[in-house]
Amino acid sequence: MKRLLFALFFLALPSIAGAATYYVQPNGSDTGCTGLSSANYDGSGTGEACAWQTLAKVNASVTAASSDVYLLQGNTYTIPSGTSYGFMIDWAGVSGDRVIIGTYYLDESSNPVVGYTTTRAKISGVGRTLPTGAPGASVYGVTVTASYVTVQDLEVLESNGHGVRIESTGSNSIVNNCKIHHCYGNGYIAYL
Repeated sequence: MKRLLFALFFLALPSIAGAATYYVQPNGSDTGCTGLSSANYDGSGTGEACAWQTLAKVNASVTAASSDVYLLQGNTYTIPSGTSYGFMIDWAGVSGDRVIIGTYYLDESSNPVVGYTTTRAKISGVGRTLPTGAPGASVYGVTVTASYVTVQDLEVLESNGHGVRIESTGSNSIVNNCKIHHCYGNGYIAYL
């Protein structure tokens, strides 16, 4: 019995072993930083422990189960172009360790703290409120395609599709304390 439990533990471990907390802020770098710290990029090289700069980098880089992403409060982050899904959360959490996508602020000692003291971080289509191009060419603000994801403390605006879209594969997902407005489609939609 002990061997069975031991084996089951190690089979489950890879799904959460790579989980990390990533930070995004305007003074970060997509090429010089690991995203694993909220620090500014100092311009000295690559692989530094500092924040990423864009949501496109998050889309391209985060795959580990139960990884969290926090955006610095009071800043606007542009919805990635080139995909209709916008900011895509396609990595899953588990019931005891959900994926969290949200806002953070820096305390007096420059330590990241989850939540906001001034204004939520904004995810914006920057004026894209009407669909352009062929029918169905909408770009969503935030799309969740994985289970056990919480989207919290964000403002999503100016999407020419839905503001926040939860796909049918996004079971047990939560949208909490978000402000969603000026979107061509629904502000929030969940498919069952």
